[in-house]
Amino acid sequence: MNKDYTPSEVLEERLEKLEEVNKITRTFTERDIVLPLNESKVLLDLEEVVLESINYGWEIEAVLEDEKLSPYEYDKIANHLDKLLQTTDQLSENDSENILVLNKIVKGFNSIKNLIKEVEYVEDVHSVLGQYPTPDKKTGYVIEESRFIKAINAMNSLLKINKSEKTTEKKSKLERELINLSKFLGLANEKLIMNVIYIKPPMLMSEIKASLEIITATIEPIYEMIKEKYFREEIKSAKIGLSLLAEDKNLKIGDSVKINRLFTRKKAIGELEELSEILRSFS
Repeated sequence: MNKDYTPSEVLEERLEKLEEVNKITRTFTERDIVLPLNESKVLLDLEEVVLESINYGWEIEAVLEDEKLSPYEYDKIANHLDKLLQTTDQLSENDSENILVLNKIVKGFNSIKNLIKEVEYVEDVHSVLGQYPTPDKKTGYVIEESRFIKAINAMNSLLKINKSEKTTEKKSKLERELINLSKFLGLANEKLIMNVIYIKPPMLMSEIKASLEIITATIEPIYEMIKEKYFREEIKSAKIGLSLLAEDKNLKIGDSVKINRLFTRKKAIGELEELSEILRSFS
């Protein structure tokens, strides 16, 4: 049986919702907030291995640009492939936890990434004799209140107040940027007007846009690494190809060691889905 609310009870409920948003945003700006310790460590490990893999990948690609390998270059590629296999070994042992943590980040981020909406508006209409009126269209920027509240709640589900006395714990770039974004969102609740089109994005809105871009660029290579099962089969295949290359001088390097662009920062992936849906058979 549904309860009938009196007008005063309805007003009180609405005020409570507004105060809850204000409370969360004040926490973002006034308190030391972080990811839970275990999630922080998982992301740091992932990020460090991704960056290490990108560096090895670049060095391998630089060597593979030549059509022939010197003994030194051969040993260098072999060593880098061994290092790649070793570092991805460590990650694959923790794959279920990696997926769990990244899924949480992806789910939260997908609720935040489209916070700032670009909208088209008509600034003026030009009339020329004998022709249809031509509207002068411009692009404006708006944060819809419903999207903002959704973003605040998503960020609140990711971060927590830091109760640890340790202040020097190393954080991943992704965690640092999530914290930065929460600070900007907290300020946005005070400084920006929701549901209003800004002709040019204010500085705070620009900072939010930049933060979202940094988070996207940081998540994508981690996401790709896990989604592609840490590229372990490709690395093993490259090791086999390198061995065959040593036995048959007629083989082409590019055909034997197919590892180019595996560990580079790729073009935008698009929609980041939860990995539990993508990797149903992952083990």
